[in-house]
Amino acid sequence: MSPKKQIPILIKKRTAGTFVLDKISSGTLYKLSEKFSYLPPGYRYHPKFRLMGIKGVKIRLIRPDGSFPQGLLQDITTYLKKTLKKKVKLSNDVKEHILPIHDLIKGGIKEDIFSDFEFDGNPVILRDYQLGGVEAAFKYRNGVLNLSTGAGKCLTGDTEIIVQLPEYIIEKYKLD
Repeated sequence: MSPKKQIPILIKKRTAGTFVLDKISSGTLYKLSEKFSYLPPGYRYHPKFRLMGIKGVKIRLIRPDGSFPQGLLQDITTYLKKTLKKKVKLSNDVKEHILPIHDLIKGGIKEDIFSDFEFDGNPVILRDYQLGGVEAAFKYRNGVLNLSTGAGKCLTGDTEIIVQLPEYIIEKYKLD
C-alpha cells in the first residue's frame, strides 16, 4: 500500500491584519492552538479563573476557525514545517502581503532618496530619526510614529518613495 499523500495546509489572507489556516485537520489545529496560547499572570489567584479550570483561562492566539494575527505567520509556518512536519502553502494574497517592500526600493532607503522634496524653495533631507521611522514602517508594514510637535511627522508620513514592483503585481493592479 502506497503512503498517503500529504495535502499542504493553505494559509490565506482574511483581512489586512489576519490570516486563516485552510485545509487543516482538527488535531493539527488543536496542537497549534495549544502551542500559541498562554496563561495570564496571576490566573491562579483570581476566583473566577480557579472555577473555570485551565481550558477557560488560556489566551489563545489562534482562533477556533483557524484565523490568527498576521504577525504570527513566520512562527506558525516554522512550527508546522519543523515540529509537526506538515507541508504549508501560502496563497497569492499572503505572498503579496509579505513582499519584502524594503528590498524593492530603488537604491535602498538613504537620505538622498527624499531630495526631490522642497520647503520654501530649499531641498528637504530627512533627519536620521525621520529616516528611521520611514525604514521601520517599510520593515514592519505599519506602525505609530511617536514624535514631538515640530519634529517632522507630516513630512515623514507624506514621504513618497519610488519602488520597483514585480511585473505580476503591476499587471494585477493596472488601471485601465
